[in-house]
Amino acid sequence: MAADGGQWRSAEREFPLPEREKHLLIANLIGSDILLLIIGLVLAICATWARSGDLSWTVAGFGAFSELAGSMRAVPEMVVLPLAVAAACEVLDQLLKPRSASYRAESKQIRHGINGELPRLGVAALVALMVVVGFVEELVFRYGILGIVLALFARVVSQAVAVAVAIVASAVVFAFAHTRYQGKFSIATVFVIGILLGAFYVETGSLLACAVFHALYDFCGLMLERWHMVREDDYFDGDVPTGAIEEMAAQVGKGRRK
Repeated sequence: MAADGGQWRSAEREFPLPEREKHLLIANLIGSDILLLIIGLVLAICATWARSGDLSWTVAGFGAFSELAGSMRAVPEMVVLPLAVAAACEVLDQLLKPRSASYRAESKQIRHGINGELPRLGVAALVALMVVVGFVEELVFRYGILGIVLALFARVVSQAVAVAVAIVASAVVFAFAHTRYQGKFSIATVFVIGILLGAFYVETGSLLACAVFHALYDFCGLMLERWHMVREDDYFDGDVPTGAIEEMAAQVGKGRRK
């Protein structure tokens, strides 16, 4: 937000979302998070089984949930690092915009979808949504996928090689999962963030730390987009998106009919 003529400018107020689209956007995110949570819990069980080799203890003995609870510990870096990474990404964004026409074109394009609508939700809604997104995505990609790959590869290669493979594998899947809403530059950024989160998880062993890192980074990114919206006259380069969810559903429907 910015002061303008004595009033605070807000992306939420200057580019309001229709109530129907707001509800659809929130429902879409919640639905995706519920699905990811289910997948994440299944992967968490598989990760514990891969580490222990004891399916009975993992399931009947609640070993998976015991290990999951044990990973919910905090470390100081989980607050400082995401702020630093978000700042670095903003600096990179400002450096690339004047130098790369393709980067500018991609930025304009993705702003006409969900990425152009999500920052326009209320701050309280964004905080709640990013907390949930941070947890379920880290449960899936770091605790689950990275944990499974690390446990399996550690049996056949050195620990260092297993760690490297697990971090890269989880980052690749993490980046691929975001292709629906992003372009090639953004996907590259997501991949790098995935590498950082993977290394952070291996170093701390804390799902909570990774979830806070993820949530803070995403929230900072959204707040920066809100900041840019009210400062860049050509932010959307045309019509302001107001029906991204319905358009996406219509495209999916057309694809299925084909």
